[in-house]
Amino acid sequence: ESDIQLLCGGFRPVATLVQEMDPSLVTDQGFVKVNEKLQLEGSKYRSIFALGDMCNHPTPKMAIWAGEQASFLAGELAAVIRKKQTDFIKPFAGVAIEAMILPLGPSGGVSQLPMFGGIVLGNWFTWFIKSRDYLAGRIWASIGASVPN
Repeated sequence: ESDIQLLCGGFRPVATLVQEMDPSLVTDQGFVKVNEKLQLEGSKYRSIFALGDMCNHPTPKMAIWAGEQASFLAGELAAVIRKKQTDFIKPFAGVAIEAMILPLGPSGGVSQLPMFGGIVLGNWFTWFIKSRDYLAGRIWASIGASVPN
C-alpha cells in the first residue's frame, strides 16, 4: 500500500542514423560512442559530434549537462572556424559530483551541489534556484523566448 507510485520506464537513445552509418559506433545500450572531445570514436568521423542523452560520455544524462556540452562544443568549433586553433584540443571535463536540485512543493526541497565534496542544502536554496519556475525561464530564454503567461 502506498500514497503515490511513480512508474519510471527510462529511455533508449535514438541513434539510428549513426547505427546505419557504422554499427560499431553504437554501444549495446544504444549510445553513440564518443571520445573525450565529444567526437565520434575513430579517426574516420572526427568532424561528427554527439552530445547529451545520445552519447556514451560519462556526463549525467540531464538537460543542463547537454547544454554545457553544447556550449563547450560551440566554443571549440568557433575557435577552429576562426583559425585560433587547428584542431579540437580540449576535452569536455564533465563532473565528478553532479548537482541535483529536487523541489518538493512550492517552498521546499533539497539540493546537492558539487563544491566542498557535495554540499547539501535545503528549502530556501532549492526554492531560490528552482522552485519559483522550475527553471522554465532559463529554458525559454535559451531559445530567445519568454515564459508564456
